[in-house]
Formats: sequence, C-alpha cells, structure tokens
Amino acid sequence: MYRKKGNLSGRFDWGLYPEAELFLQKQIDMFLRDHSFLMDLAKMIEGQTSTRFIDWVDHMVLPEKDVDFKHLVRLGFEERSNGDLPDGARLFWHAGSILFPVLVHNKSVAELALKVGKLEHFLYTYVHARGKKIEGERFSPYRKLVLKEEKDFLFDSS
Repeated sequence: MYRKKGNLSGRFDWGLYPEAELFLQKQIDMFLRDHSFLMDLAKMIEGQTSTRFIDWVDHMVLPEKDVDFKHLVRLGFEERSNGDLPDGARLFWHAGSILFPVLVHNKSVAELALKVGKLEHFLYTYVHARGKKIEGERFSPYRKLVLKEEKDFLFDSS
C-alpha cells in the first residue's frame, strides 16, 4: 500500500518494491534477449533519452501458461477487475507502486507495450517505420501502433 508522507502537503511516498521490479525487469530482459529489433530499440531509447527502458513500458501481456499466480501475489501484485479487458484476460497491478500492470491472457502470445507521448514522433524518431499504420483516431484517448509481430510475440506502443 502507499504511505502518506509525514507532512501537510498530502503527497504520497510511493514505496520501493525491488523484488517486483526485478520480476518485471527479468520479463523485459527475456523479450530483449529473444528479439533483436527490441534490443536495438531499447539501446537507442536509453542512449538518446538517458532513461531506463523499463520506464517506457506501459504494460505487458504474458501467456497464462507461463505465469505463477502465487508468485505474482507474493510479489505484491493484486488482481483487479476491469470491464475493458478482453475475454480470458486478467489484470494484475502492484498497489502502492508506479510499476506497470501485467495482463495475463489465455492466448500463447506475449506482448510488450510502450507508453509514448506522441505516436507519430516516436514512429519517425525511434522506429523509422514509415509504412506502419497507427490504429485509433488522432487525439482519441487510446491509439496503438504495432511495431513488430512474430509468432509468439507482439510489440506495440500506445
């Protein structure tokens, strides 16, 4: 849970959860190891922005067969209900942290989604994939760009 700081400003002191962050980093590392496109992009982002690639992640989707739910709970992830989830998907969020959510799905495809401020800028600055199509209307609350799709992996940004 989050803790309120001992001051009158009402700000929250987000806790540190190194085990949960390490779990997420290991998942990202597996994506990077198995997909050279993603590894190159991560290096470019970190080199050009001086930020960690993990801080660009909006969410990840993991196949149900690859997830130990008890381990997720031990790490502090809580299942949350959300009416917008696809059928067969479960959402796990770490309360009190700024860690990104994990969706678990009954399909065999893993997905890594980045959060970017402006898809068009990201597309031309980092990906150089001028032929890619952005899904969703301009200025709509949710837009998506599938950057790479392989048999068991989908990489996109929103």
